[in-house]
This record gives sequence, structure tokens and C-alpha cells, in this order.
Amino acid sequence: MNKLTEVSPDRQARLRALRRQIVQAASLTTHWKEVAPLGIAGVDACLNGGVATGALHEVAAADHRSTPASIGFLLALITL
Repeated sequence: MNKLTEVSPDRQARLRALRRQIVQAASLTTHWKEVAPLGIAGVDACLNGGVATGALHEVAAADHRSTPASIGFLLALITL
């Protein structure tokens, strides 16, 4: 890792705790009232019909090589 991507252990722990809180909050409701279908049957099926509207979503690249794909996905979501 370089200086720009290094994350301290304390910050990593805080991020893990926040992610757990988000998962817990999201699990309170299993189905969103409104979803925006992506138009790809397989993806929409995995997302219970599409991306939930009015909800917080996290999109993260698996590694630096996947960053352009994740940015493209976010840009596609903006057009919905």
C-alpha cells in the first residue's frame, strides 16, 4: 500500500463497526417499497427487483483494477 491508500487499524475497526450498523439497519426491512430495476434480469433478481430507492448503497471495487467498473456502475445508477 502507498501513503494514499493506507488505512490505520483504528480506522479499519471503525469502518467495520459502521458497516455492521448499516447491515443491521438494512435488515430491519427485507423489501423496499420502491426499487429501480437495472434491466438485467439476473442482477435484478439478486437485488429483489432492482436497486432500492431512498436507501444508502455502498459500491466498492475489489481491487484497483476494478475501480473503473465500479465507477461506471455508479454513473449508470445516476442515470436511473
